[in-house]
Amino acid sequence: MGGTGNVGRKVVADLTVAGMRTRALVRDPAAAGLPPEVNVVRGDLADPGSPAAATGGVESVLLIWPFHDTENAERAVRALSGPDRRLVSDLTGRPARDIRDWAVEHAAEFR
Repeated sequence: MGGTGNVGRKVVADLTVAGMRTRALVRDPAAAGLPPEVNVVRGDLADPGSPAAATGGVESVLLIWPFHDTENAERAVRALSGPDRRLVSDLTGRPARDIRDWAVEHAAEFR
């Protein structure tokens, strides 16, 4: 998901090189500039319906949340995953977090 950002583009490239079938959600497929073997799908995480529509038949989803807060992250992840898949939050008992939360939690490791 988010196949044209700094991280997403690298992930898509690595998956493609590894021979994985890859689908990338992008706002503008014509401007995506992704390899032809990537299944490019128009969508936007800010639009509640588009991510779910883009994940039909997908086995795994990598979501790098692009917004500064996690207010709607859980909703988006549930929409992406479908009712028969478990989420990391289901396994860990922790809600989605943003990078600030992670940094506060792990700050001592970098001192």
